[in-house]
Amino acid sequence: MPSKSPKSRKSKESKNNPHTKQPSSEIKESQAENMSQLLDVTIAGINAVQTVVPSDLAKGVLGTVASILMTVQSVIKNKSDFRAIVKKCKTIGEILKGATKDTTDDNLPGYLAHALSELNSLVDDINNKVVSRKKQGWFKSILSVTIDRDQIASWERDIDSALKLFDTETLVGIAMRVKELPGIAMRLDELALRIDGNSTTVNVLKDQPIEPPP
Repeated sequence: MPSKSPKSRKSKESKNNPHTKQPSSEIKESQAENMSQLLDVTIAGINAVQTVVPSDLAKGVLGTVASILMTVQSVIKNKSDFRAIVKKCKTIGEILKGATKDTTDDNLPGYLAHALSELNSLVDDINNKVVSRKKQGWFKSILSVTIDRDQIASWERDIDSALKLFDTETLVGIAMRVKELPGIAMRLDELALRIDGNSTTVNVLKDQPIEPPP
């Protein structure tokens, strides 16, 4: 009889070898649990920010963001693919908390109102698409649905663009206010460095508050 090829023997030995790394269900379960915990913490944090920001427009953005994450938590099968979006949603909460502190819609600066409106439109669009997939699962009697990774990556890029626009609008708004407030020395080039090409983690208004003259 012809002997088994070295490749065949090696494959069999690999499967039978207890020291060979095999896909572990325990590892997958642990990763899923970690993702679920990240979602829980992020949703709780966003809800907490929503209760303290005075701007109704900001509250609306945060409510929609929380809705997206709750849908991911409850019915989306590939939760781990949303990890980057979850972190960006956390960033949105941190930014809005600082940017709209002590600011209602009545005295919201024009540049912030515009940036918030753009962000609100974006998260509304993402939420509608996620909810649409959720309904498709219900119609097909499926308890969980999967969203294409390319679609998720597209949403990540959209959120990045919205956050960058938010920072840009804030920077321009501050520059305009600085010109109107003589005696306040601020280096705009340093503020510009706060805008990162991929993510936004520092809020200009929170770190450099500008009070109107008495």
